[in-house]
Amino acid sequence: SLTNSQFAVDPDFRSEQEASDKFIDEVVLNTHFDADHQLLLGHVQCRVWMNRASDKTTEERPSIEEALAQSLFSVEAEYFVVFQLSGQHTEDSIKAFFERTGSFAAWPYFRALVSSFAAAAGVSVPVLPIKRVLVPFKAEGGYASGKELAVTNAN
Repeated sequence: SLTNSQFAVDPDFRSEQEASDKFIDEVVLNTHFDADHQLLLGHVQCRVWMNRASDKTTEERPSIEEALAQSLFSVEAEYFVVFQLSGQHTEDSIKAFFERTGSFAAWPYFRALVSSFAAAAGVSVPVLPIKRVLVPFKAEGGYASGKELAVTNAN
């Protein structure tokens, strides 16, 4: 279920959107396994944003938080996801399961939220890609992963 969301459109969006850089980021914020009730609980954060076109190299680009603050268009959302699991599980298997499956559970709702916000603002944005198993997360609509920014700025 959706627990938090933020949306912003810059007044210059319409004039600069065609040449904008588009990014997607998705992070598992936390997980908890309730062994007594066999419930796996966690929060997933999804973000999409469009920045003014940049000729900067990847190393010179701002952090994700800086990019979001300067964005032409952005949507951020957090989802609380719950799975009922049966059987025995290790801490590593639970974490791996949620990191893969939790984001899959939240993604369709995030795609719909982005479309809804864009429609309410009267702006046109590329449709977010459909998430597929074992396929790199990039390209449809020209979106790139925000993880590219996070990895670059971690150095």
